[in-house]
Amino acid sequence: MNHTVDREAARGSALLIAVFVLVLVAGTGVTLLFLARTESKMGLADQDSKKAFYMAEAGLEDGRMTLFNVNGKDDFSDDLLAAAGGTANDIDFDPALVASIYDTDGAFTGFTGYDDDVPLRDPTAFQDGWYAAFLTNDHSEGRDTTADLNQRVMLTGVGVVPGRSEEIVEAVIRKRNLFPSVPPATITMVGPNPEFFSGNSNTKEYIGDDCVGGDPNLYVPVVGLIGSDAELAAEAGIEANPDFISDTYTREDTFADLTDATEPTNNVPIDPTWTDCESLLGFIEDAVEIADNKCRGTLACSPTTPCGDCDPTNTTASSVTVVDGDYRVQGNLSGHGLLIVTGIAEFGGNIDWDGLIFVVGDGKFRISGAGNGTISGGLFLADVAGPDDVYGNVCTGSGARCFASGDCPSGQSCRPSDDNCTGGVDGFDNATYDERGGGNSGTVYCSTSLEDSNPPRPYDIISFLQR
Repeated sequence: MNHTVDREAARGSALLIAVFVLVLVAGTGVTLLFLARTESKMGLADQDSKKAFYMAEAGLEDGRMTLFNVNGKDDFSDDLLAAAGGTANDIDFDPALVASIYDTDGAFTGFTGYDDDVPLRDPTAFQDGWYAAFLTNDHSEGRDTTADLNQRVMLTGVGVVPGRSEEIVEAVIRKRNLFPSVPPATITMVGPNPEFFSGNSNTKEYIGDDCVGGDPNLYVPVVGLIGSDAELAAEAGIEANPDFISDTYTREDTFADLTDATEPTNNVPIDPTWTDCESLLGFIEDAVEIADNKCRGTLACSPTTPCGDCDPTNTTASSVTVVDGDYRVQGNLSGHGLLIVTGIAEFGGNIDWDGLIFVVGDGKFRISGAGNGTISGGLFLADVAGPDDVYGNVCTGSGARCFASGDCPSGQSCRPSDDNCTGGVDGFDNATYDERGGGNSGTVYCSTSLEDSNPPRPYDIISFLQR
């Protein structure tokens, strides 16, 4: 009888243990399921947050490109005034107040928190989300002000995705032109022993007074050099007939050492970047990236033999033309904008050019033949090609010639060849200006043409913040 009781008790205990274990297993399963669902939700929430962040970044980039396309190289003040809804000093946008708006069905309809401001980019659908971009001034000038004095503004991108995840990013952007300033002379020549050959037949005019439509009080050296020895070398090429005019100064006074502040025609101090050989290489690289027209090899253009993309007839006041090689133009043709030549540039006597001619490479510019063509703007000449007198960009790894990295094999980049900026003094060899042909051609300083031919670079992001 006692054995029976013991067996019953044992069975009862086993059943109790089994029930306990079952409850424990079930509880563990429920807990694991709960944790899995929680982690899934957290994962989805994190995924939504990342998507919203990417949407906000897309809004920021869209806003940056929109502002660049609308504003270019102009001041930002008019864009800030437009962002304020036309009311000066009244930008209401505040990222801390921005919120998404949804209809009764939970569908996104827009953003709020900017009162009567005008978004730079209205709410825009992109893939499975939306973004918008807003423009304000930067913090240093007060983000609610519409007067920009430092060429910097703030862009804010707002992104949202289904599930109501929202992210905000901000960036301060800066406006920069290709060149730091306009050249400080009608003909600027850098290098230790420049060769200047003026015309010796018909009277030619080399004018440092600003052109019609420019600043009536502005005058610059006709020929600007670096160092007193370079000035003397260039002055040795003065012939009898040309007129050298800069304000009330004539002849030798219009040739100036741009590093000497006592020179009478040094009306515009030279930016030291113009005398930095590596910086000039950087200008060429940047110009190639934004060029409207670019060609490689020796080009010979004339009215009867056009030279494709780099023909003068394809240029405008704001266009950028890059010729990697020699560039020879004859006949009655007119060109405009920024022209960069890495070899020898040679113009016939009837060629007109309105803008900046930048012969940096071999650094040689010639006007050949009779005519009355005019260069209105300025010339900048520098031989940076090194001992072999051949400027070149090469692909890292293969050494192949290139314009930009897209011309190189995968994984290689386009960089200036190793011998550029290794000759002469500070990397510069002797630049040459040669106008010994006949005719009455002229070279005139024109600040408005130079400004037009100094293109803006895509706006830089100088600081970034995720809110």
